[in-house]
Amino acid sequence: MDVLKKLEKDKDRFYFLSKEAADYILNLMKARDVKTVLEVGTAKGYAAILFAMNCESVTTVEKYTQQYKTALDNILASKLNNIKIIHKDFLDLDLCCKFDMVFIDGNKGETLACFKKALKFVNNDGLIIVDDIEKKKHRMEDFLKYVNNFNHMKLNIGHGLAIVNPLH
Repeated sequence: MDVLKKLEKDKDRFYFLSKEAADYILNLMKARDVKTVLEVGTAKGYAAILFAMNCESVTTVEKYTQQYKTALDNILASKLNNIKIIHKDFLDLDLCCKFDMVFIDGNKGETLACFKKALKFVNNDGLIIVDDIEKKKHRMEDFLKYVNNFNHMKLNIGHGLAIVNPLH
């Protein structure tokens, strides 16, 4: 897809989900038959587009106006019709549905608060995936301690992933 190739060319200037982490998550999505994804932190829309190419629907939430506008342009350019983008702070969001997977890649200082809120939106057998747990661990210490209360794996893939099965 042209828009993904364009975004991948800008990887040196803009940080987003690494190829290694993306490949792992896509394989996990396939193995678990993930149909619905909630993404917290859209950035430029790269992960939302990638996920939407591999599931039925993606809802992505971005609070920063410039990133929202850029992501919206990229999502429209992708011509995918299964992505819903919301311009709002996730912590202020109220959704009436649940998702097979929640992917958290927003403000690292808010990871724990986002994780706690995401627990309300993940299906009983769903997963919550948190990106950057190695690269940004100094800003995520509270989350990294809290997640020990759940069935989880910490993987040194990309910039570090936490894969959490909340076991409702």
